[in-house]
Amino acid sequence: MAENKLSQNTKTAHEFIRLWSQPLTLPVNDFLAIYSDQIVWFDHFFGLHLTGPAAVQQLRERWLGAHDDYAVETVSVEATLCGAVVQLINKGVFTRDMKPKREASGKRFACHACYVLKIDEGGKVVQVDEYQPTYFDDQCYTERYVKRDGGPVRGA
Repeated sequence: MAENKLSQNTKTAHEFIRLWSQPLTLPVNDFLAIYSDQIVWFDHFFGLHLTGPAAVQQLRERWLGAHDDYAVETVSVEATLCGAVVQLINKGVFTRDMKPKREASGKRFACHACYVLKIDEGGKVVQVDEYQPTYFDDQCYTERYVKRDGGPVRGA
């Protein structure tokens, strides 16, 4: 039983990733197929609490509509008995405003994000907790991070 639930949650998590990487031409019903009618989404960076499929669809429209060359890179998917933890790198160029929160910066970004998914017995996502460390368009690949060798940190 536990293996079946882990397998189901892994499948749902990968479908979550696939659907968010699809263009806005994807039919709304196809995108929303993995979400419960009672979906709740918390964006812990921007302080958003979204309820219901229409709110998640609006988030998708604003997010995808603001970027050019958008793509999703999967870092990891770890299924649990109650859901999954998904680590992604969202990539693109922030070219159009995301009202009311952000004006377009024109920056190319590689945004590291973590999504904690709660998935019901039927395989539907009932809650998403989204975390990112800073404004998405201020992020880059880890290869460009400042590397420390364990020596003293000065000026920090």
